[in-house]
Parts: sequence; structure tokens; C-alpha cells
Amino acid sequence: MEDQGIGTKILAFLDKHEWVSFAIAITVLLLTAYAAVRFGAGLSNVLGAFIR
Repeated sequence: MEDQGIGTKILAFLDKHEWVSFAIAITVLLLTAYAAVRFGAGLSNVLGAFIR
């Protein structure tokens, strides 16, 4: 068992605990949305300058 890679162990764990991968996906989405809101104003100003 020890020769298994950490990635294999994580994948096996996520197979057994699907809710964990679901929670991770939700967390990533929330962090992405937060980053978009947090830095979106600056990005939209830059895009607006290009569009104008």
C-alpha cells in the first residue's frame, strides 16, 4: 500500500467520499466568485477603457 502515490490515495478517498469533492468544488466556485467581485471592478475599468 505504501508505494501508492498521494494522488492515487486522494482519488480513492474522493471516490469513497463524493460529498468531499462536491464541497471542494463549491469552495473553489465561491473563491472564484469572490475574486471576480473583489477584482472585477478594476478589470471592468480596464475593459471599458479598451472598448471606448
